[in-house]
Amino acid sequence: MNLTVLAGLGATLGALSRFEIMNLFKPLNARMAIPYSTLLINLGGSFILGWLTGISPTIEWQTFLGAGFCGGLTTFSTWMNESIILMKDGQRRDGMIYDGLSLLLGVILAGLGYLLGIH
Repeated sequence: MNLTVLAGLGATLGALSRFEIMNLFKPLNARMAIPYSTLLINLGGSFILGWLTGISPTIEWQTFLGAGFCGGLTTFSTWMNESIILMKDGQRRDGMIYDGLSLLLGVILAGLGYLLGIH
């Protein structure tokens, strides 16, 4: 199958998954200072990409799951926007915690995914 089509199909599934996860976590996000839905989505994507790197799949699966699904699922721009909103609203501490957790846990989960993939 054409790689562009595979990337598009994966991205569609990833974006739909993100939409559903964000809706599922709306009640939690309303009660918490940190937007946990975006955090969990991006951390999950980091883990999946780490695992994908570890298993070294075919180019078709790399395209479908990596560029497609994870590209559609994860959202750097939403993370940045939410960080700016937290800072603008005077929640600098929460914004820094959110950014720190995203970076630190993202790298850790990508590494764990990779280790799982190579074993």
